[in-house]
Amino acid sequence: MKFIEQSAEIIATNGGDKPLELIELCARTCYQSQDRITEGSAEKMVNMLVKNGHMAMIEHLVVTMRLITSRGVTHELVRHRMASYAQQSTRYCDSKDMHIIIPSWLQEYDVNSLYERYMTGKLLPPKDLEMYKRIERYFSVLSWIEDGYNKMLESGAKKQEARGVLPNDLATEIIVTANAREWLHILSLREDKAAHPDMQYLASLIRNRLSDYCPVLFEKK
Repeated sequence: MKFIEQSAEIIATNGGDKPLELIELCARTCYQSQDRITEGSAEKMVNMLVKNGHMAMIEHLVVTMRLITSRGVTHELVRHRMASYAQQSTRYCDSKDMHIIIPSWLQEYDVNSLYERYMTGKLLPPKDLEMYKRIERYFSVLSWIEDGYNKMLESGAKKQEARGVLPNDLATEIIVTANAREWLHILSLREDKAAHPDMQYLASLIRNRLSDYCPVLFEKK
């Protein structure tokens, strides 16, 4: 078993290295004012569109991202219907060596080191005894699941049958394609403090990648 962090990366966009220019071109088409395109006019145009709530033009910018997260988080993510998804299958991809997303409540720890010590009987109680108990129980359940999953496969079960015991924290890869307006909508909901902590963390990673790509649109105000 291996514990890994969530991650997010942009793998494709129809805006290339000029996302603002794409949006400006689309917007100016409505009024046939393409002759007013100058150096720096795209940023002004996009800022004006956002300020006035004319978000339809923002939809012309489409971004595809590769996310590594937990299956529990993807169950929430795919509720955003104005996006397209392609997710790693548990029917056809086995999980013999389970990869687990480090949950938010364990992020301050070296989880792989803790798990190794747990498996060798060397997990020492930290100062916080309650946290020690939580960690021990968490590892115990995951170890039992991994062993049970593998034994099901060894007994002849198909992957689609054995997957029923897999945990929500199981790592998965998902490709998400959405237009810029929908990405902004997703972030507005999933960065909120009411969202699940693991989802909030993933949203922060998405925000960082999108802000690097197109700060005018995605930089947090």
